[in-house]
Amino acid sequence: MAQKKITTPQRVYKSQSEKIHDLYKLDVAQAKKDVSWDGNPTYVTVEHCHFFHSVDAAGNAQSTSTTINGHFHVMELVTPATETEAAVYKCSGPKKWVIKESNGQRKKVMQTALGHDDNGKEIDSHTHDVAYIQSQKLIPRKPNMEAAKLQAQISSKFEQTMPGVIG
Repeated sequence: MAQKKITTPQRVYKSQSEKIHDLYKLDVAQAKKDVSWDGNPTYVTVEHCHFFHSVDAAGNAQSTSTTINGHFHVMELVTPATETEAAVYKCSGPKKWVIKESNGQRKKVMQTALGHDDNGKEIDSHTHDVAYIQSQKLIPRKPNMEAAKLQAQISSKFEQTMPGVIG
């Protein structure tokens, strides 16, 4: 009896999606930095800036700036983009991710970067003016069918087992 050859169907792409990537700069601002080495906080004011990409390389929307000086900013949409104009954003105060344990489970949560002083006031609540820089269209990569075939051939060779060997 002849063995039936298994073929994999090739994908047929009828359209291509397009994403717009906008780049913004969070202008220079003054932030507090803890420069202590003995555990007693010593805050020094430092100048810094961040960048914000509206989407990542895969076209997924982003909501935070890059991390600089141990913190990032959550970007809030003020005015949505149009066909001819980029969106307008404003930024939150400084934030950071921390791991907290609750009910025996560890969770990643966002909190104020430097916390609060003895009076309950945030140690650092700076924000930045947000300036638009440029836009570009992102077109998702087309799959390379020849590369996919080669990858399948190589992986099938590694899936072969030797007689008498388990695993």
